[in-house]
Amino acid sequence: MDADCQGGSRLFAHRAGSGDAACVRVDDAGQLIAAVPAILRFIPTRSLVVALVSAAADSAASARAIPVVVRVDLDAVTDPARAQEPLELLDTVFRRENATATFAIVVDDRPHATATAHLVVALLQSMAVNLAHAWLVPTISAGATYRGLLDGDSDGTVNDPATSPLALALALDGVAIHHSRSQLRDLIAVDPQASAALSPLIATAVEHYRGERADAATADHGATFHRDTACAVLERISAVAESGCTPEGLATVVAALRDVVIRDVMLALTGTSWAADAQILWQSVARASTGRDRAEAAMLCGYDAYHRGDGVYARICLEAALQADSEHSIAVLLKAALDGGEPPARIAMIADAGRDIATGLRIDLTTTT
Repeated sequence: MDADCQGGSRLFAHRAGSGDAACVRVDDAGQLIAAVPAILRFIPTRSLVVALVSAAADSAASARAIPVVVRVDLDAVTDPARAQEPLELLDTVFRRENATATFAIVVDDRPHATATAHLVVALLQSMAVNLAHAWLVPTISAGATYRGLLDGDSDGTVNDPATSPLALALALDGVAIHHSRSQLRDLIAVDPQASAALSPLIATAVEHYRGERADAATADHGATFHRDTACAVLERISAVAESGCTPEGLATVVAALRDVVIRDVMLALTGTSWAADAQILWQSVARASTGRDRAEAAMLCGYDAYHRGDGVYARICLEAALQADSEHSIAVLLKAALDGGEPPARIAMIADAGRDIATGLRIDLTTTT
C-alpha cells in the first residue's frame, strides 16, 4: 500500500519549530485544498487525502487545527482486494487522534472521477470517521475547479498552492515542495556514479577506523576517540551544504557510522542547528552506498523526517533503508511506528538517548533550530 500519514507539530506550524498545529480556514475549501502540497511536501495526484480536524480553542470558529493528514493511492481505496489496509489505517489514526471530524479531498483527473469520488465518500461514510466535508478536484493547482460531494459543500476554485501560508512558511525555511512523490524518492535514490566512486574506498576507511579505535581503547582513550570522531563528522556536516563531500570524505563517514556510538550521537542531531545539513550528508551517503551502510544513512534521514513531522519523506527513507537491509533494527521499529500512525513525540526518546551519549562525551548538542 502506498500511503502517507503526515503529522507532528513542526511541519504543520507556520514556522518550523513551533509547538502548535497549523490552523487552516476550513470554511474556505479553496484555501484548504491549496494547503495540501505544503503539508505533504509534494503535489498529490490520483489520491485520497483525508485531514483529521480538531477544534482550536484559541482560534475563530472558521479555523481548525489539523494534527494529521493521511494520503493514500486512490486506486488502492477503490479496489476491493486492496481497500482493507488503507481503510483500517484511516480508522486507526482517527480513533487514536480523537479527531472531531474528517475532511476528504479526492484528487482524480480521469473521466470516471465523479463516480470514483462518490464511491470513496460512501466508503468513508460507512466508517466511524465523522466525514464533515468532501470535495473532488482534478489537480491541486491554482484555479482548478473543485466540486462538493456532500450536501452543503459548494463548488469553487483552488487558491494558488505556491502562495498558501504553509507554502510560504516552508519557503522561508528552505524546504522545497516537489511536483510528485517520485521527486522525493529521488533525494534518497541510489546514484550509480557516486556508488562506483565510493565503493573502492570503504574497506580501507573501515580498516583505518577500526585500527585507530583499537589503539585508543588500548590506551584507555576510547571516550576521547569517540568525541574526536563525532566532532569530525559534525565538521563535515557544517561544510557539506557549501562544499559537498568527496568520496574519501564519505568513506570516513561510512566508517564512523558503523560505530554505534557515533551513529547514536548522530541520531541526536534532529531538532538541532545541524539537522538540515546533516540530512544533506546522510542523503549523500545513502545515495552512494549499499547494504547496511545505505540502510544506516537512510534510517538517519528517515528518523529526522519523522521527528519533525514529515511523515511522507520519513516513509520513503525508511522503506529505502529496509530495502537495503531488511533486518535493520531501528528502521524496522520506526517503520512499524509510522505504519501505526504514532506521533513524532513517541519516537523522541531515540534522540534523547543519543543526546545522553553526546553529553557523556562532552559534546554540546543543545543548540536547537
